[in-house]
Amino acid sequence: MKSNSRPLSRCPAPRCAPRWRSSRPDVVVTGDVRLSHGVNLWYGTVIRGDLATVTLKQNVNIQDNCVLHTDFDVPLLIEEGVVAGHSAVLHGSRVGRDCLVGIGARVLSGTDIGEESIVAAGSVVTEGKVIPPRSLVMGIPARVVRQVTDEELAKTRMINRRYREMAERYARGEIDWPYGKPASPSGRA
Repeated sequence: MKSNSRPLSRCPAPRCAPRWRSSRPDVVVTGDVRLSHGVNLWYGTVIRGDLATVTLKQNVNIQDNCVLHTDFDVPLLIEEGVVAGHSAVLHGSRVGRDCLVGIGARVLSGTDIGEESIVAAGSVVTEGKVIPPRSLVMGIPARVVRQVTDEELAKTRMINRRYREMAERYARGEIDWPYGKPASPSGRA
C-alpha cells in the first residue's frame, strides 16, 4: 500500500516573505508553508505543511495557540486579511479574504469559507461544508444564521490592523516582556 505522507526530512523549507512577523520562538512552521508580507503569528501557533501546501496571503493574523494543517494532498489557502482567533483550528481548504474565525472555532477538512464571513467562537464547520460569502455561521455543527453586517466586517478589519501594528511593535522591541525577553534560537537575548 502506497503512503501519501511525506517524511518531514523531505518536506520543502517554509517560504517566507521578508516582512512576516512571529512574536516568539515557540511558533512552529514546518513543511511546505508560504507566508506573505504582513503575516503575523502569535505564541504557540503550529503550521504544518507536511501533507500539502499551506499558504497564508498578505496580512493574515494567526493568534495564540492556533493549529493550521491539511489532509493528504489537500492544500490550505488562507486569503488576505483573515483573522484566526486564539486556539482556532484551520484544517479546511480555503478561508476567504477578510474572514474572522472566532476563538476556539474548528474549520474541518475540505471546507470553503466565503470571503468576509465570520465563524463564531466555538463553532465547528464540518467536513466539506461550503459557506457563502459574507455569512455569519455558528453552532455545532455550524450553520449560516444571517449575513455579516458592515459594522462586523469593519471590526474584523480593525482587529487585523491592530494585531499587525502590535506585531510591528514587538519586532521593534517596544513591548514589555513581563518575564524577560525570550532567547533567540541562537541562544542570545
